[in-house]
Amino acid sequence: MSITTDKGEKLNVHLKGEVADKFKRIKGYLGLEQDTEVIRTLVTWYFAQHEKELSGPPKNLWHFNLNDNGVVIWDPFLHWGVQIFFTPKGIPCSIDETDDCRHIQFALCQPDI
Repeated sequence: MSITTDKGEKLNVHLKGEVADKFKRIKGYLGLEQDTEVIRTLVTWYFAQHEKELSGPPKNLWHFNLNDNGVVIWDPFLHWGVQIFFTPKGIPCSIDETDDCRHIQFALCQPDI
């Protein structure tokens, strides 16, 4: 099945075996004809159930160290410590070279930073 996002990106989903069988059972239970409607319904339901966890900064980063320049956030995707600088002119990120990225969002939401 193929799903197109609002940005025109296509998401292709291939289900096999037990997962495909579960999908067909859910589709039948919900009485939906289109696979896309099943995905939309499940995503909307999941987001409603977990909105608090899905909002805010990513949960896969962690506070690694405080130093004279600011704070270091460990990013497991980069396998690298990301320096967040605390300066009078702003709070830039050493990796993204911006003052509004996921590393900064994470750092600003931590009570111990």
